[in-house]
Amino acid sequence: MLEHRLLYELSFEDDNNELSHPLFGSKLEREGSDLTIIATSVMVLEAKRAADHLSENGISVEIINLHSISHLDKEMILKSVEKTGKMLIADTSWAAYAVAADMNLIINEYNPSILNAPTRSMGMINTPCPTAKVLEDMYYPDVHDIVDVCAGMVIGKDHAMTLPKKESMTDFYKHFKGPF
Repeated sequence: MLEHRLLYELSFEDDNNELSHPLFGSKLEREGSDLTIIATSVMVLEAKRAADHLSENGISVEIINLHSISHLDKEMILKSVEKTGKMLIADTSWAAYAVAADMNLIINEYNPSILNAPTRSMGMINTPCPTAKVLEDMYYPDVHDIVDVCAGMVIGKDHAMTLPKKESMTDFYKHFKGPF
């Protein structure tokens, strides 16, 4: 079992009745038409925050929560990416070695022509994971980064969208009182 420490003190509603299986599969968190964000762990929460900001600016984001990365719902992912034509993977791991690589593999083995634009992957910077808070704040992507990448994918790289404030996830979510 993998979990992110920023989730420890958060409360969630029990929505297991919406899942096909409590331990396996994927969950459609939000329907949208312009872009699919496939997210894991705390990045699901950041994707939801980003989708709210983007919707205020006319961009409709579909979010898929990979609550299981070993038994994900490929049909849900393919159906969503076929609909939107664009895919962003937001993960709390290194993009080159984890979920992002698997999502791209799924699309490439199925039919890469369902994409209208290259996929984008967001994850940790390709360095060892820091423990100092100031370095950690720069290390993880956040709502600011997700909105910027999504706007670039939908509007264009030189978009003029106002971005949410750059804010540390450890400051936004309840503070973890663990070893770091």
